[in-house]
Amino acid sequence: MDPSHRMEADAERARYDAHHNEPGDLKYRAWLDRLAVPLAAKLAPGAEGLDFGCGPGPVLAQMLAQRGFGVALYDPFYAPDPEGRVLGRGYDFVTCTEAAEHFYEPLKELALLDRLLRPGGWLGLMTDLVRPEVPFGQWHYPRDPTHVCFYRPATLAWAAARFGWEAPESPTRNVFLFHKPASPAPAPAVPTDAATTSPLPSAPTPASCAAHTGTNDSPPSQPPASPSQPPASPQPAPSQPPASPQPAGPAKRRASC
Repeated sequence: MDPSHRMEADAERARYDAHHNEPGDLKYRAWLDRLAVPLAAKLAPGAEGLDFGCGPGPVLAQMLAQRGFGVALYDPFYAPDPEGRVLGRGYDFVTCTEAAEHFYEPLKELALLDRLLRPGGWLGLMTDLVRPEVPFGQWHYPRDPTHVCFYRPATLAWAAARFGWEAPESPTRNVFLFHKPASPAPAPAVPTDAATTSPLPSAPTPASCAAHTGTNDSPPSQPPASPSQPPASPQPAPSQPPASPQPAGPAKRRASC
C-alpha cells in the first residue's frame, strides 16, 4: 500500500490497543487452538518458534510454551526488535495469526517469514480469505481500517510455489499450515546419452523474432563429406534450358513469430 494511504502509526496502535485478548478468555483460547493443536502435532519436542505479530497479549505464545515449545515474540508495536536479535535467526516454526491482513508490503513480509523458517520448518498462518460466495462489499474484513491486504486461496498457492513451500494444509477454516522442505527439490535427472544427443535449435527471443525476416532464413550449410568416402561423380548438365528468373517478392516474416 502506498504510504500516503496508510494510517498514522499512533492511530493504528490505538486500534490494536482496543483489542481485549486475555489469556484467561476460554473462548479466545479455543479459537487459537484451531491453529495451535494441528501445528503442535507436527513439531518435534522442544521445537523453537516465533510468534510473528504477537500483539499486545501474546496468548498463542503462552499456549505453545505450555506445550513445551520455546516461543520468541515479535511485533512492530508491542515487541519490536531494533537490534535484530529476534529476526536475525531461524526457527523451527513461525506463527502469524490475524496479522497477514495488516501487511503493507505482503511480498516483503512473506519473504521475511520464509527467511525466518529453518529448512523443515512450519509456518502457521491464520487469516480470512476472499471467497466468491461473500460479496466483497458485504464482507466484514475490509471494515477494519487496519486490514489492508486480502488473500484468495490462489494467493496462498502462489506464495507456496514462490518460496518453495509445500501446498498448504488447511485443518480448519482460515487456518493454513505451510511446510518448508528440509532440502530443495532435486533437479531432474540428465539422460545418460545427453552428451551424444544433438540439442534442439533454440527458438529466437521475442526481440530478435520481431526483426527476423525471410531474407535471413538461409538454410544451414551442409557438413563436409567424410574423407574416407570418394567424392561424388559429376552429374551431366541438364538438357533442358534454364528456367527464366522470377522477380523477387517482398521478404516474409517467419510464421513462428
